[in-house]
Amino acid sequence: MKSYKYIVVLLFFVFYHFPALQAQSDDVTYYKSPIVKDTSKIRYYDWLSKLSVGGNFGLSFTPSIINIELSPHIAYHPVDWFAAGLGFTYMFYHFRDVTNASIASSHIAGGSVFTEAYFLKFLCVHAEYQLLNYDNFWKKNVMDPHRLWSNNLLLGGGFYQKSTNKFAVYVLILYNISNRPDENVLTSPVIKTGFTIWLK
Repeated sequence: MKSYKYIVVLLFFVFYHFPALQAQSDDVTYYKSPIVKDTSKIRYYDWLSKLSVGGNFGLSFTPSIINIELSPHIAYHPVDWFAAGLGFTYMFYHFRDVTNASIASSHIAGGSVFTEAYFLKFLCVHAEYQLLNYDNFWKKNVMDPHRLWSNNLLLGGGFYQKSTNKFAVYVLILYNISNRPDENVLTSPVIKTGFTIWLK
């Protein structure tokens, strides 16, 4: 009989304290280590998607001048309407004076930095600083190997059309403000026709 009473008291104690025990167990929190995602590739591709490469190729003929130009560039687009970049320029310049039949040719090389802003989905403004090195066509002594440096500030704009998400074409008309207006191979206006390709 006494054992029966003990069993009843024990069962009563268990059922009476069971909700409290359950509440205590619910309050227990377990530490979970944070899930670390490898975002290096995501950051890499996001950065790559803002880069574009391209350039322009120029070829012009006149009775006295032959000019061949190759100008690749790379640009960074932090936002859709703006870009900044670096360029390289190589030109072969051949001049023939019809009056006295003198002939001169030069390999012209240089680099540039530029910025562009786009608006109305098909227009852009362009500012570029270009440094060029070339033979002195105006030298009095034809045997003088001295070459000239010219600093060129090109300002202008033109047509810029993005035909797909990764490809664009442009035609720019730029005006040259030079520190050597009398001894410069760049004349105004400078017309550039080329393309741009996004890396991603």
